[in-house]
Amino acid sequence: MTKPNQNDLIVFTDEDGAPWAAFVWGEADPTAVADLIDLDVIAEETGYEPEDIIAECSWPPRVQTYHLRLNEDETYSFCDASDPEAQIITGHRFYPQG
Repeated sequence: MTKPNQNDLIVFTDEDGAPWAAFVWGEADPTAVADLIDLDVIAEETGYEPEDIIAECSWPPRVQTYHLRLNEDETYSFCDASDPEAQIITGHRFYPQG
């Protein structure tokens, strides 16, 4: 398992620009990935104010492994590990609060 750095961090948004996921490709140390997912970085990448991220999204990050698949329309979605198109990531999945 390699230790990721800030250049490895990817931030995806939903169609409204809200944070959707922050992750690195592959299996990585969850603690190292959590250290990369900084509130100011997410705000800069998404255009959301830090206060809005805290209030509207799941914060602080809970990093674990997930699986993504590339859809026909070139967007990604979360999927099961058993999906033949599954790509493993280590990161945080943002959920709306409330």
